[in-house]
Amino acid sequence: MMILIGVIVNNGIVLIDHINKLRLKGLSRYDAIIQGGQDRLRPILMTVSTTVVGLIPLSVSGSSLGSEGGAEYFPMARAIIGGLTFSTVVSLVILPSLYCWLDDLRAWSSARWRLQHFADRKQARAQAKTELI
Repeated sequence: MMILIGVIVNNGIVLIDHINKLRLKGLSRYDAIIQGGQDRLRPILMTVSTTVVGLIPLSVSGSSLGSEGGAEYFPMARAIIGGLTFSTVVSLVILPSLYCWLDDLRAWSSARWRLQHFADRKQARAQAKTELI
């Protein structure tokens, strides 16, 4: 679990950080997500593939004819391979979608707060005027 969490979180942080840097350079949200995904695709795939390829011998060793009495780690290796494969899809497809949704939510709440703050100030000014009269 710790291996999966470490790789997944690292891939997500690097991708979102790169998207935010592209947005600070002036790219629109959509263009930054597309460019960030293209830029980070190879490093993410390399990170995942090296781990998966390194775990293939361990995942196959458990299904051989017999074990020499040691601990059997093939279920762990198979779980990590499956988890990394799934997390790669999540990192490259679902995470940018979630980023868009949360960015829309942030923009909406910010606009709502500004409207509410403006209305409160307007009401306070109107009340101050009526108190002076």
